[in-house]
Amino acid sequence: MSAITTRSGKGSPLTNAEVDANFTNLNNDKVEVYGSPSAGQAVVWDAVNNRWVPTDVLGSALALSIALG
Repeated sequence: MSAITTRSGKGSPLTNAEVDANFTNLNNDKVEVYGSPSAGQAVVWDAVNNRWVPTDVLGSALALSIALG
């Protein structure tokens, strides 16, 4: 994940170059979802295929409960 410069972290207003770099970094780190989520679905990480995919809410809650034990 790319670094984002914040005013509170820097302690002074951001320069135009820092703001531009933030937008570039956010664009480079955007989430890409394979498939189109519909109503009642959540987006979850598919670790087998290394990508975000839509799934039904029950499936994602079940996966989370299994992952957490």
